[in-house]
Amino acid sequence: MVSQDISKSTNTVSELVMFIPSTPAISGSVANVKTDIESKSVLITCLVLSCVFIALRTGARWFKTRQIPFAAEDVFMYLALASFAIMTALYLDILGTLYNIQLIGAGLLPPYATLLDDLSVMLKEFFAVQFFFWSTLWCVKLSLLFMFQRLTTGLPTYSRVWWAVLTFTILTYVGCVVSQFTSCSSMHAWLSPAGLCDTPRDAVAKAASLWYSLAVDLLTDLMIMAIPVQILYSLRISTAQKLSVGVVFIVSIITMVFAVVRVVSLDSSVANGQVSTTWLILWAAIEGTVAVVVGCLPSFAVFVRGRVEASRVQYYGTSAETPQNPYPASGISRSRAKSRARVESLMLTEMDTARHSSDGASGKSLVEGTIVITQKWN
Repeated sequence: MVSQDISKSTNTVSELVMFIPSTPAISGSVANVKTDIESKSVLITCLVLSCVFIALRTGARWFKTRQIPFAAEDVFMYLALASFAIMTALYLDILGTLYNIQLIGAGLLPPYATLLDDLSVMLKEFFAVQFFFWSTLWCVKLSLLFMFQRLTTGLPTYSRVWWAVLTFTILTYVGCVVSQFTSCSSMHAWLSPAGLCDTPRDAVAKAASLWYSLAVDLLTDLMIMAIPVQILYSLRISTAQKLSVGVVFIVSIITMVFAVVRVVSLDSSVANGQVSTTWLILWAAIEGTVAVVVGCLPSFAVFVRGRVEASRVQYYGTSAETPQNPYPASGISRSRAKSRARVESLMLTEMDTARHSSDGASGKSLVEGTIVITQKWN
């Protein structure tokens, strides 16, 4: 009876991690220990890397404002790091029990007295860890959203779009949470080590949760990135400058690629009947790390330098002075022009005020190392 319960529990644990079948056994206790150490090293490395980037981001923000960064976009990045740290801690605790299960399944370790208790705890950790994984990704999304909000100043249409994207992003996160609860027929089935969450209904629900979370993850990334990219398209700067600045705002494509690879690999592995739970844990950690890094990158624009004189020559045919009113009176209204000027200034200085300096030898105009727009508006 005990052996049957252990066998059911082993299969249940694997299935509950996104309907994954039994994990492949590790040959030998030495290999198990080595793999355990390597996996934990990867998790710890991901956490340390995330902490380093958050620290660098905080330093870059302080460098510009000389104040501890605590705006909405900063708070959400801190929350993303906290959520990722909790997720990593849960995974580190899970790995020990997971490898014991693999050894027992391979006949290399006899069942021990507290095994069922460990399984129960691990199931609860698997249930909770998914929330922190989603929280990490969505906190980064919200951080970018609140940073891009300043670009919509004076642009009512873009402001309405921003609010729509914010609402949709929050609702999709709620949807992910709900899908997690409904992946099994009941919470008792979710947390039971007796193999209760393996009905055809549960399999469909788990698949729906997996693909729904991927779809809304990609969709929200695209919607968030569309806001600054569209505004960037309308700026009166050179194509080279648009590309250099635009790269900062479309780097979330990296996160999207990792998300697609993780889910597609999971789906194909399930179809083949062989999935490494440890491999999926590491992929989740790597994807979370990439998300945190991507959320930090826009703040490093403070160190980007661009050529403004060349841009002025290209657009206005002069290298000495900028026109007082680049838009003719019959074109865009004065208020619209001023709104665009604010957008251009916010975009290229990463929405912060800075002091001007010049480098006559190189022909560059710098604002604390950032690209700036020097047009004057009356």
